[in-house]
Amino acid sequence: MANDYDFQSSESPKPVGTAEGTGYQHTLVIAGLAVGLVVALAGDVYLTMESRDMQQNVAKVEAASQTQISKLSEATTARMDEQQKEWDDAVAQKVKTVNDNATAALRRARADADRKSAELSQQIEDAHSQLANSTSELAALKDTTNSLRL
Repeated sequence: MANDYDFQSSESPKPVGTAEGTGYQHTLVIAGLAVGLVVALAGDVYLTMESRDMQQNVAKVEAASQTQISKLSEATTARMDEQQKEWDDAVAQKVKTVNDNATAALRRARADADRKSAELSQQIEDAHSQLANSTSELAALKDTTNSLRL
């Protein structure tokens, strides 16, 4: 038979059916399986280490992201506070300007009212004086008329 020999070994061919050939093949299979197991375990160790490194990198990125988010939040809050203060200052300035304008208008109105009041008081006083003069003239005329009648 053509396949009665094992050609995979470096030793001289032995018939396949013999106990000596079967033991050698088992040794090779066990050695191959052992090498495969060692390679698989080494790959598992490598993947475990890579996984751990990746987890550490993800944790670092997560921490850096959280830091950046915190900084951004602080900057946003500070800018919002700054804008609120600017807005408050602008509103306060406008209120002050309106108040100043209203106060000045009130002063002008009071001054005008005081001036008008003084003018009216003077007119009333002048009218009283004229009335008094007219009354005294009438009294004098009455006296003159009465003395002429006598």
